[in-house]
Amino acid sequence: MDKPVNQAYTPVLSLYEAKKENLIPILLAFQRKFSYLSRDMMQSVSVYVGVPESSVYNIATFYSQFRLEPPGIHKVHVCRGTACHVMGAERLLRNIEKRLGIKAGETTPDNEISLDTINCAGICGLAPTLEVDGKVYTRLDGSSLNRILGKKKK
Repeated sequence: MDKPVNQAYTPVLSLYEAKKENLIPILLAFQRKFSYLSRDMMQSVSVYVGVPESSVYNIATFYSQFRLEPPGIHKVHVCRGTACHVMGAERLLRNIEKRLGIKAGETTPDNEISLDTINCAGICGLAPTLEVDGKVYTRLDGSSLNRILGKKKK
């Protein structure tokens, strides 16, 4: 038997008709509001639109914009666009991963920092670029990275 819809999610669910065609828009709305999709959220969406929970999970894991764990307090995004790649974004990413002890798509164990990549920051002439908590840093090298991350992770 399905669990009932968690009433805490009613404000989000009520924005959409309870149809399976609305599954992705509903998941996107949850992602915007809560920054991730918990199991309880996915169960409630499953019941609401009338699809198996496994279908909701399959969609949530297929699309990279969905997170299944809460993000860290600080969000770090490394651009992996062509210009950034040519200018050293992969080296930058590996440096950050080593420094934080996590891989892209993960959050530090203390929930302080989440590390992700983006396909293109759209400022190719200033590559490589990094976004930290919405602030964009450009033309990065090892010393500038230490200054930026030093503020976030002691």
